[in-house]
Amino acid sequence: PGRKPVEDFCALSNILGNLWWNERDRTKKRYVATQQVLDQARRLDVPAGAVMPVEFCVPSIRSASLMTLELRSEDLAPADLELRIKSAYRRQVKKHHPDLGGSSEAFRKIQQAYETLSHWARHPTYIRRRGFPDKWLYQGAYNHWTKPIQPRRGKR
Repeated sequence: PGRKPVEDFCALSNILGNLWWNERDRTKKRYVATQQVLDQARRLDVPAGAVMPVEFCVPSIRSASLMTLELRSEDLAPADLELRIKSAYRRQVKKHHPDLGGSSEAFRKIQQAYETLSHWARHPTYIRRRGFPDKWLYQGAYNHWTKPIQPRRGKR
């Protein structure tokens, strides 16, 4: 109480960093030092999801197709996927069909987006990444930082 969160974070970083470096110097192995830190956190009854990165699955589909049909990546859940894509397609066609006063260019974009998403629905692929929600992740094996994974936002 009475301390700033940054002070607590710095103290925690120093404790974990010292623990990691001491173990690394002792064993000369980074993975053993990392395992030591994770084991220490587990002994303190901290849930594994708080110390170990979780895996995120993000649909590997172009956001332009989603935006054209006014869908979000959250709408690409497996249940009734093709029905959602078809209903979004129909909503957009009613607005932009050339026979109803819309432009042919917009209609072609909607048609292309529908075909792309329909193909993806038949053969879905995902990008799998590990990390903490809305947090940067340092990947020691690759010696670089990974941006936080944030949900895509479509027009609604």
